[in-house]
Parts: sequence; structure tokens; C-alpha cells
Amino acid sequence: MGIPVSSTQSQAGRGTRWRRLRRAVGWFLVVIILVVSVAVWQLPRLAGTGAGTALIEKLVNGAQSSVTVGIASLDLAWSGTQQVTGLSVVDRANGDTADLNVSAGFIDRLGSWRA
Repeated sequence: MGIPVSSTQSQAGRGTRWRRLRRAVGWFLVVIILVVSVAVWQLPRLAGTGAGTALIEKLVNGAQSSVTVGIASLDLAWSGTQQVTGLSVVDRANGDTADLNVSAGFIDRLGSWRA
């Protein structure tokens, strides 16, 4: 048949299984946190791609029924310079158009906060 297992041996086996399960869940959570952190860190770069810019245009144009927004180029960073070139805003009612190029740097904003 088999070798009889004492109650202390079976409890030790259960403890080992729970430790393995906790360790696996811990590693899984660490991996998920790292993936989410990298994704958030890369959001400005992803928004500056052609697909990201098109998505932003679609969201803005869907939310605003009276204007149409177009973006030629978008360059974003968490701590660097933000640039939007070729930003056009067209009023659908009368056809008025505003063409803009916008740039703002992180250092510029910090400079205005200093006393």
C-alpha cells in the first residue's frame, strides 16, 4: 500500500503548498505592477504616434459637436517639452479656422513658480 504519513508530515506539506501559492501570487502581482508602470511611463510616446494622434483627434471630435480638430504632429513627454504642431480648429457652423503651433517646456513652467 503505502507508507503511513503522520499528521505532522501532512501539515508540513500543506504549509509548503500555501507558501508556494503565496510566492506565485506575489510574483504575479510584481509582474502586473511592472507592466502597468511601464505602460503608464510610455503613454506620452504612444500618444505621439500616428495611431495615438488619430485616437486623440477622434475623441476630441466626438466630444465636441461644434468644432473639428486636426493635429499634424504631437510630441509629449512627462518632464520634457510638450509640442503640438499643425493644430487646426474648424468651426463647423461658419467655417472659421484657427491654425496653431504650441510648445511648452517643463523648465518654463517651473520658472514661473519661483519667487
